[in-house]
Amino acid sequence: MPYKHHPQKNPEQSKPYKFQKFFLLFFYVCYYLGTFPIWSIILPRKPTIIDVAKKANVSKSTAARVLSGVVYGVGAKSRENVQQAAIDLRYIPNTMASALRTNKSKTIILIIPSVSNIFWAEVAIWSGSQNR
Repeated sequence: MPYKHHPQKNPEQSKPYKFQKFFLLFFYVCYYLGTFPIWSIILPRKPTIIDVAKKANVSKSTAARVLSGVVYGVGAKSRENVQQAAIDLRYIPNTMASALRTNKSKTIILIIPSVSNIFWAEVAIWSGSQNR
């Protein structure tokens, strides 16, 4: 059986569509500017403590004190503003960043021989419930 060459493509099919040209231009401009605004729509950025502080009209250190539970040095009104801003922005503290900063991960490692043994499975369940 002789080798068959692939059929020639229609030259009109090889040209990019108008929307393809637009997206290529869009990506090039975003790359040139160093921004990619579509990511903010697709993957919204998680709020940081700076965002909470800006919304509450307080400094970053005041927001950090309130969110870490420090009582002294923060007025009641500022405390309420920061807590409400954290709720509104759905702020969740980054435990990994805290672990890097404080050099404490607050993690307990439990090494057991096997979870197939009911005793060790119960130990793992009990230790997990005690440390929360």
